[in-house]
Amino acid sequence: MKFSSGTLKKEWETFFGSKAQREIAVKAAVKEGYSEKWIKDLEEGKAQDGDIAALAIGALIRANK
Repeated sequence: MKFSSGTLKKEWETFFGSKAQREIAVKAAVKEGYSEKWIKDLEEGKAQDGDIAALAIGALIRANK
């Protein structure tokens, strides 16, 4: 992924390096209607970075419709 902002790139890297932030994103997605299987997948290490990013973006969009 390319970034024009070093600050946003660092934010992205911090997000993926933080177990707590990844968990927050997945739980927010489940709260917004995504399957609870994602919580289990995250806990078991099955959820990939792309999955978690898509869930985070989807949760944000659903919450602000």
